Amino acid sequence: MTSKRTNVNKKVIAICYAIADLIILLLSLYLGKLLGGDNSNFFDKYIFIIVNVVSFYIFSVIFRMYLFDPATVTTSYVLKASIVYGLTAFITFIFSIIFSRFSLGDRWLVCYLLIFLVLYMASRVFYRIYLHVEHVFVEKTDKEYQRAIIVGAGIAASLFIREVRLSNKNKIIPVCLLDDNKNKQNTEVLGVKVAGPIENVEKYVEKYNAQIIVVCLP
Repeated sequence: MTSKRTNVNKKVIAICYAIADLIILLLSLYLGKLLGGDNSNFFDKYIFIIVNVVSFYIFSVIFRMYLFDPATVTTSYVLKASIVYGLTAFITFIFSIIFSRFSLGDRWLVCYLLIFLVLYMASRVFYRIYLHVEHVFVEKTDKEYQRAIIVGAGIAASLFIREVRLSNKNKIIPVCLLDDNKNKQNTEVLGVKVAGPIENVEKYVEKYNAQIIVVCLP
């Protein structure tokens, strides 16, 4: 069961991402102006900026972009993020054509959209990278953390790994998973390798110097 602390963490992370997106959008606009060599006043484009920000957040809410698990960035999430970006870019181009008076210059617009694409997508994988680095660090420095082998590589195992990574009170480092399904072996679940079959658990306890075994079977 997901802890109350984990739910709070998810809400805080969602708010942080929403704020970060606004910062990224405005920063991309400013950097696009500099790289595009546009001499017009940044604040004279406030109508364009408002339309851009509003349309972006509308699409983000529609596609539930802030209700995601920051411990992982799935393919479907990346696809939704791409759709949100694409729709925002589409609205931006349409606005620029119809209301050219309030729009950005061509070079400014292109630079802005490219910079925003890079920063927006990068922000979605940043937290996952941070969690990975953090767990590697604490594994080597904090002796209270226990190395765990997870038996099972299904939905329960995935939920357990997410819970461990999002809740600071869990002093556990998942080192590998074991599953009898050959199709799952030598794959990964949220970055944790499915090392082999369950019958070889003793071998992997010794190999990974595991202290605990967590059973995540249906």
